Amino acid sequence: LALMIPDKLVAHYGIKKPKDRIVSLLNMHGSMDQRDILDKYNSTWRGGLTMQELRQLLRDKRFEKNGTIQFRTFTGRTKNRPIWRITA
Repeated sequence: LALMIPDKLVAHYGIKKPKDRIVSLLNMHGSMDQRDILDKYNSTWRGGLTMQELRQLLRDKRFEKNGTIQFRTFTGRTKNRPIWRITA
C-alpha cells in the first residue's frame, strides 16, 4: 500500500539546515513567537534545538522581530516574548 504524500510536505520535512527549516516553518505558519517556533521545530524534526541555539539562528538577517507578546508565568510575573517573521 503506497501513500500519496504531497510534494510540499516532502520538501518541508526533507530540509536539512536548521535556518532553512525555520524559514519553512515561518512560511507555513506566518509570524510566530520564539517559544512556538521552538516547540514546532522540536516536534517536527529529530535532533531538536535548545532555546540558546534558536536565539543564535534567529540572529540571521533573514529573520526580524515583529513585536512582542506578554505572558504570565506560573509565579505571576509578566514577561515579553518576541514574535519573529521573515524579512520582506
